[in-house]
Amino acid sequence: MALPQVWLFQIILTALAPVADLMLLWQLTWQGAAYLEHGAEFNNDSLIKVGLYYGLFVLLDMAAAGFGFLVEGREQKRLLISLPLQRFGYRQLMYYVVVRSIFSALKGAVVGWGKLDRTATVAILEAQETA
Repeated sequence: MALPQVWLFQIILTALAPVADLMLLWQLTWQGAAYLEHGAEFNNDSLIKVGLYYGLFVLLDMAAAGFGFLVEGREQKRLLISLPLQRFGYRQLMYYVVVRSIFSALKGAVVGWGKLDRTATVAILEAQETA
């Protein structure tokens, strides 16, 4: 039960999430060029549709986060305000990490935990010894 959930929500949808942001940027660029080219005859219907869909995407994301905050009663609800801002900063970094992880997994690269060599060089303070 857990493995399909991980594949769908943690890998596939996370890997496809940058497409929504890229489509928004593409549409804004395309509509800006169309406005500059056509001027008074410019029709912004498709721009409005994209804006509505992207707004729905952000609201759905906020609703899911709000539900998570509701289930976990100890969380600070004021953190929900920063969710739309997170979409344009931290999420971009997470997109990079997910895509890179998927490519690394497809290549079959072995990733270990990293062994920490013990050197026995920690000095104990005398104040701690007498306490």
